[in-house]
Formats: sequence, structure tokens, C-alpha cells
Amino acid sequence: MKLNASRAIIIVATVCVTLPALSTTLLYMDQFDLLENSNHLVRGKVVDQEAVRASGSNMVYTLVTVEVSDSFKGGLSSQTVTLLNPGGTIDGEGVKVFGAAEFKTGEAVLLFLKDSLKSFNYHGILFDNLQ
Repeated sequence: MKLNASRAIIIVATVCVTLPALSTTLLYMDQFDLLENSNHLVRGKVVDQEAVRASGSNMVYTLVTVEVSDSFKGGLSSQTVTLLNPGGTIDGEGVKVFGAAEFKTGEAVLLFLKDSLKSFNYHGILFDNLQ
């Protein structure tokens, strides 16, 4: 079967438009998967946020500092943890990553954390009145 040029262009354009959308969505995990895949489970309060741009890139991340009040799994000894959260706003220009958490300074959070080489990756966050 032969494809004419206009059909081929439409197919290529559709693939090119939809592929970037896939790369900006985070996957959902329920609380059981989160707990199983995490080294630490901590409760804390968001105390600071700072948007930063990745070097050599237009990608923006937000450094979220959480003051840890309780550690339920993993025996975390640090009083604070800093999360690298995808997305944020610098000088009025923003990057939104669908599925990424949106933190508010002062809110209580329950964090499911996974050790990486030099820091923690968070797998999930529950927001609520966790006092």
C-alpha cells in the first residue's frame, strides 16, 4: 500500500506532536506501591521553595525544603530534606509538568522518599491536615 505525501506528513506531524506530551507526565502509584518502593516515609512541613533552571537547558525545577517532624520508615536522621520538583516559574516564565506535586509553603506533607546517590527522590506525597 502506498502512502501519498500528505498522509505521510500528517502521520509524522501527529507523532511529533504527541511524543513530547508523553515525556511530561508523571505516573500514578497507589499508597501501597509508594510504600513498597520507598526507603523512607516522613511527615513534615514545607518551609521554603526556590525555582532553578537546569544548566544548559530551559527546564525549570523547584527546590522544595521540608522540615521533618516524624520518620515512620527508614530512620531518616536529617531534620530537613530538599526535593527537586519538576516545574516552576522564573522571571514570569513557567514550566508545568502534569502529575508533578504542587507544594505550598507552610503546608503539611507526608513524603514517600527513595534514596539516590546524593539525595532523595520522592515517589509520592499526601497533602492534608497532618498535624
